[in-house]
Amino acid sequence: MSIGLLSSSANITGATQPEKLKSACKAIEGLFAGQLLSEIGQGIDGKSNATSGQYQDFIQQALAQQVTAGGGFGLASMLEKSLTPAAHSPLNALHQLHASTTLNNHR
Repeated sequence: MSIGLLSSSANITGATQPEKLKSACKAIEGLFAGQLLSEIGQGIDGKSNATSGQYQDFIQQALAQQVTAGGGFGLASMLEKSLTPAAHSPLNALHQLHASTTLNNHR
């Protein structure tokens, strides 16, 4: 999973904004899974273990794709939920209440 996939997920032709958000969140989770698998692949001593050589990156990318395809870690859904405008409506309501209260107190 590369950073290119993340940037291309935001430019999906014909996709709605929620579809683009979902795709970007899955790409972020894929990057996280890839990095995690890369660190695991380094082993305790910092050297590659069983998967060494030129195919190590391909193996890690394939593993990351499989992890995220099966529902992943849940990171993508949490990101998507937190970045959806509806998730911020209670916070926006609180800000509006605070602003109106502050305005009324200064009159």
